[in-house]
Order: sequence, then structure tokens, then C-alpha cells
Amino acid sequence: TIVGQRVARIRELACPAQQVVVMETGYPNGPVARGYSAEAQAEFLAEAWASSRDAGASGFMPFGIVDGGDAEPEFTPRDQANLATLGAGLRAGDLGTLAALFLGDPEWVATRLPELTQLVEGNWGVVRPDGTPLPAGLVVQGIAAEPAG
Repeated sequence: TIVGQRVARIRELACPAQQVVVMETGYPNGPVARGYSAEAQAEFLAEAWASSRDAGASGFMPFGIVDGGDAEPEFTPRDQANLATLGAGLRAGDLGTLAALFLGDPEWVATRLPELTQLVEGNWGVVRPDGTPLPAGLVVQGIAAEPAG
């Protein structure tokens, strides 16, 4: 995964003789309406840890531990169009597309985008609020049980 590739690159360029610990990586388990799931979160963490370990990482910490719950925002057609534009601009590194969005719909960027971002933030945990593990929590338990070194 990209996480393991970055570990390898850091070890190669910056600190070949030092330990590297992956901090704050992860994948949200929701909102489901945007295509995220608890299963995809677990798969990402398992693959990210395996590739990081194989690249020489000595530790791994997911972005969030306790999940915020099942917040599922309602995405309006305006949200969907603007998020698609934002994603396309970011993936392509196209500042013109991003500027057109920010200048063309500044109210949405200033108010709705942060609101949607906060709704996703609550979906990064690997343990439910009641303490039971999500599938990714079981992956993290497995990582923690691996022998050191």
C-alpha cells in the first residue's frame, strides 16, 4: 500500500538506521453513503500494517480508536457535485478546478464542507462506543499480538 511505500521511502532517504513508527493512518468506516464500510476499513488497516512491517516499520497506530457512532449525513445533489469536483481537482492537482469551486460556491466551501468533514471524522475509530471492536479493531488486536522485532 501507499503507507508501506512511504515507510520504505522514509527509511531510504531520511533515517535508514532509525526505527519508523506509522502514526495516524487509517480509513473511515463510514459514511456508507460515500462508499465506506467497516470491512473496507479492516482490509485497509491489515494491508497498511503488512506493507509497513515489510518495509521496516517498527510500530503502527491507527488514526482513531473509539468510533463516533453511525452518523450518516444526507448528501444533497449540490454536495455530490461539489465533492466530485473537489475530488477530481485534488487527484489531478488542478488548482484551476479547485479555485473554480472555492470561488464559485464560497458559501458551500465555508459552511457545508467543514460540516461534512466533521461527520466523516467520527467514523475513523476501530472500537464502538460500547467497547466492542469493529472488524478493524480485531485487526489492531492482531497487530498488537504480533511478536516484537
